[in-house]
Amino acid sequence: MMRSDKTAMSSHAKKLAPGEWLVGVEIGGTKLQLGLGRDTGDLKAIRRVGVDPAGGARGILEQIAFELDQLIHGANLDFAAVAAVGVGFGGPVDRLGGTVRNSYQIEGWTQFDLRSWFQGRFHGRRGQPPPVVLLNDADAAALGEARWGCGKGCSPLVYVTVGSGVGGGLVIDGALCPGSIQGPGAMELGHLRIARANNQELEAVASGWALASRAKARWHEAGASTLRDLVDGDVESVTGEIVGIAAGLGDPVCREVVEQAVDAMVEALTAVVVLIGPQRIILGGGVSLMEEDLWIKPIEQGLRREVPAMFRDTIDLVRPKLGDHVVLHGAIAAAHDVWEQVASSYRT
Repeated sequence: MMRSDKTAMSSHAKKLAPGEWLVGVEIGGTKLQLGLGRDTGDLKAIRRVGVDPAGGARGILEQIAFELDQLIHGANLDFAAVAAVGVGFGGPVDRLGGTVRNSYQIEGWTQFDLRSWFQGRFHGRRGQPPPVVLLNDADAAALGEARWGCGKGCSPLVYVTVGSGVGGGLVIDGALCPGSIQGPGAMELGHLRIARANNQELEAVASGWALASRAKARWHEAGASTLRDLVDGDVESVTGEIVGIAAGLGDPVCREVVEQAVDAMVEALTAVVVLIGPQRIILGGGVSLMEEDLWIKPIEQGLRREVPAMFRDTIDLVRPKLGDHVVLHGAIAAAHDVWEQVASSYRT
């Protein structure tokens, strides 16, 4: 039987006091988002900035410290109003220890104690630091969609994010199922090796960075003329998003790159369907914003073609309801759950 994470399970029996708020944070490879909310699924305030990977973890922490002040004071609140903090991090984390295991994109995060760092932001501003919970960003997104998005009431629910990397989250009966507490997590779909892609990991074929890299490698081919026109001949300006746009405009090279990514996604999700039997699969992330005819539709068609016959009628593949704020919503949901746990412990 799969183990669900009790820290993500909530009866919603306890409510925040009127003056209490929850902070959600998304730390990604290209963006940083902070949000202020409660236990209703609404966001009172949002801060979003880009991040410079060259600045490493130190630079991002400086941004977080500044944006956290702006978020709270901009809402006419003080730090004492924050009941709990949830963080969705773009990489594997140690949920029990509150530390980042490592980042595949940004230097300086390995074994960083992010929980203690956040609690330190409240030193001298609040009697006791608030509880802080740390999640992988894909797990946070899965929890957000299960709580307030198009995954509500669906079990098992699988969330797959395809952006700068590829990740996933699994929710069963409304609770996150992140794998062994000692392990790096469950549904790490990006590390699944794909037979039809020469046994490469899914992330090396289907992520936004992979799309850009594979298109750049074919930059001088005659079929890449539309791609070259879109970036005015500057190969370094090619991104996964631009590859998707060029594919939509009929660029043969970019279409082939996207089709290879689709084939890899079909193989990976076929395994997910057979092993987990999800009621619904939510396909999010920046790459999944590509035209439906290029991405979601061919993936769904491929799944129906390749899964065993007994699973074909169960395929339900959708885009997320919560859009670009999905990780923030999940981080706030996790913050609420850890606050609820702490509040319960004080009452017993």
